[in-house]
Amino acid sequence: ISHCEMHRNKGKAVEVFHGQKIICIENSFLENILENSASRGAGLFIQICENIAIINTTFGYNRASTGGGVYVENSGYVSSNTNAFFNNEAKLGAAIELYNCRSAINKKCTFFHNSVENYGIVALRCKIIIIVQVIFKFNVFHGLNYGIIIDSAYIVFNSNNSFIQNNLLTGNLV
Repeated sequence: ISHCEMHRNKGKAVEVFHGQKIICIENSFLENILENSASRGAGLFIQICENIAIINTTFGYNRASTGGGVYVENSGYVSSNTNAFFNNEAKLGAAIELYNCRSAINKKCTFFHNSVENYGIVALRCKIIIIVQVIFKFNVFHGLNYGIIIDSAYIVFNSNNSFIQNNLLTGNLV
């Protein structure tokens, strides 16, 4: 998927099942809305894929119950590099949720003005997670728990990450 604009869909903009390799480069996922209370991944939904690379892609104003911008489940390696996530909304994982993935790297991404009702602007539940040079700014956490969910056996959380004026009503940021 390259150089595409997926805007104003009333369903998932892109849905992929059982892929070997998915490369998503320089795309735009804007204003994709899922109204169903069990909806996942308004912008990008991927399930059972071995290698996923999301690069230089914008996710904005997407809304779903889980994984407003991106939802990936039961997959292998997920790389998110130099992506922008802004004004996405969800009950869990407003910008991105990775569930039951082998490993994830999130590098040089920005998360601005995302809003989550219960848990996690970012919800990463993988065996190995690496977060490097990521900016979290002006995000709003309405829930009673964590602003960022990281559930992993092995975590690398680089000191070059930035957390700027995020509004956490109660609970912990990470």
